[in-house]
Amino acid sequence: MRFDFKVSSKTFIILLGAYFAFMMNLSFWRFFFKNIEEHSLMNYVFLTTIIINVFLIYTLFFNLILWKKGWKVLSAFFLISAACANYFMYQFNIIIDKFMVRNVMETTYREASELVTGRYVFWVIITGVLPAVLVCFLKADFKPFKQELKSRLKFVIGALLFVGLSVGVFFERYKEFGQNNENVHRMFNLFNYTYSTYQYFHKLHGKVRPFRILDNTVAWEDFPNNDSNHTLIVVVVGETARAANYQLNGYPRETNPYLSARNDILYFNKTTSCGTDTSYSLPCIFSADARENYEQGAAKYEQNVVDMIQSAGYGVLWRENNEGCKGVCDRVPTELMVSLNDPEFCFGLYCHDEALLSGLEDKIKNMNARNNLLVLHLMGSHGPAYYKRYPKRFEKFTPACNTADIQYCTREEIVNTYDNTLVYTDFILSELIKILEKFPQKEIALLYVSDHGESLGESGMYFHGYPYNEAPAEQKEVPMLMWFNKTALKYDHLDFACMKRLAQKGGFSHDNIFHTLLGLTEVDSTLYNPKLDMFTPCRLKPLPAVLD
Repeated sequence: MRFDFKVSSKTFIILLGAYFAFMMNLSFWRFFFKNIEEHSLMNYVFLTTIIINVFLIYTLFFNLILWKKGWKVLSAFFLISAACANYFMYQFNIIIDKFMVRNVMETTYREASELVTGRYVFWVIITGVLPAVLVCFLKADFKPFKQELKSRLKFVIGALLFVGLSVGVFFERYKEFGQNNENVHRMFNLFNYTYSTYQYFHKLHGKVRPFRILDNTVAWEDFPNNDSNHTLIVVVVGETARAANYQLNGYPRETNPYLSARNDILYFNKTTSCGTDTSYSLPCIFSADARENYEQGAAKYEQNVVDMIQSAGYGVLWRENNEGCKGVCDRVPTELMVSLNDPEFCFGLYCHDEALLSGLEDKIKNMNARNNLLVLHLMGSHGPAYYKRYPKRFEKFTPACNTADIQYCTREEIVNTYDNTLVYTDFILSELIKILEKFPQKEIALLYVSDHGESLGESGMYFHGYPYNEAPAEQKEVPMLMWFNKTALKYDHLDFACMKRLAQKGGFSHDNIFHTLLGLTEVDSTLYNPKLDMFTPCRLKPLPAVLD
C-alpha cells in the first residue's frame, strides 16, 4: 500500500510553524500563562499579540529556510532535535544557552545513558520521530521558483508588518516583559539551541591560542627557621552538593553525621560558586581570574593554580571519579577511577567515591616529593540518578527515588535520595581524614568545596546550569569546609579560633580558593592577593614571601 499525502508548500510551512510555535514550546507557554498578572482587556490584547507573533516568527523562519531541495531532511532534523530539547526544557524547567550546549557536547556516554530513559525515548518518538516520518511520506507542491518567491515575499512582508505594528503599539509592555524576563529568549525551542550551538563551535574553532604562563617565577618559600616537616595539601572537589541541605549549614536533617561529630572542622557559611555547571565552575575554582573575569574554556590554554604549585616543586596527583577535570589536570599526573576499575567500588561505567580512597594511604606513604598536592574529584551528588551515587547501606532516608526520571518521583523521594548522597560524601570525607591522621609528622590541610549546587524541584526546576544571574540560590550556594592537623596549625602559624570565627562569618566564594591555596602551600607568586586569601587575618606570622 502506498501512502501519498500532498499539500501546498504554503500549507506545510503554516502547519509546521504552528506545530513548533505551540507543541514544541511547552516550557515557554507554561511560563507565559503562569506569569499573567494583570487581568484587563488591554493586557489580554497584548498577550494575544505575543501568541500570534510567536507563530509568525516560526512561520517566517521556515519560509526563509525550507525550499524545494532539502525541505524534508531539514524538517525531519528540526522536528527530532526540537523534540529532544522540548523534553528537557519542559520536564526539568531548564534554559538552553551556550553553557548548556557546552554541557551537552561534553556529556559522556555514562551521563547520556542516565538521561536517555524510557519516558524520554517515548516523548521523542511521539513528538519528533513520528512527525518526521510523516514528513518523509508527505509531498509538498512547490510552485516554480519565481512564483514561490513572490508568494513567500507577500507573506513575509505581511507578517513583518503585523509583528512591527503590534510591537510598536505595545512597545512599553514588550519592553517591560523583556526586562522582567531576561532569559525568555532562551526558551524558544529551535532558535535557542541553534544559536547556542553556533556560539559553541565558533569559539571552539576560533583562533588557535598558545598556552599562557601567568607566572614563571613561582617558588616554594618555607617559613624561616621552620622544621623539616613535609607538607600535604588535599583538595576535594564535590559535585552538585548544595549548602541548603548540609547539616553543618543548619539543615535539620543529619546529612553530616560523621563530620558534625568532630570539633576540628571549619565550615564556611554563605559560600558561593563561580558558575552553575561543572564545565564552568570546576576550572574557575582553580583559575587566577575572579568569576566576573573568568573565561570558560581558558583552562586548556592558561596556567592554573595546580600548574603553579607543581612548577614550584610540589608533587601533584589528581584522582578523577567524575566526568573529567575540564582541562585543569591536563598537565599533571592523573588517575581515572573507572580505568583502575577497583571491583569493590566500580561497576562498569561508574565507581562509588570510595574508589578514591582505595590504596590512598600507601600512595601518601610513597610520595617522593617533600611537599605534595592531592586533588580528589568526587562523583558526589551527580544527577539525575542520585540513587546510584551511594552504596545501599547509605540509604539513610527513605523512601528513595530509584530512577533517573526524578520528575515522576515525589518531592520527598527526591530529597531523600539527594540527602543520601550527602551522607555518603560526609562518610568519604570522614574516612579521608582518618587516613590523613595517620601522618601526624606531616603538615596536612584538607579543603572540600562543591563545584555548584542543585535544584530539586523548587518552582518546577531540576538539576543545575541555569544562567548565573537568574539562577536560584540552591544552584549557587555550596558547602565548603576545611580540616587541619595540629602540625599544620603549629608550623603554618595559623590561629584556629580566628579561622573558626572567619568560617562562621562566611561570605567567601570560589574566587578565594586560588589565593588560599597559594598561601597554604607557601608558594610565592606575583598573582597572590592576600586580601583574597581566606586566612590572611589569622596568620600569627606573615607568609615567608611577604618577609622577603
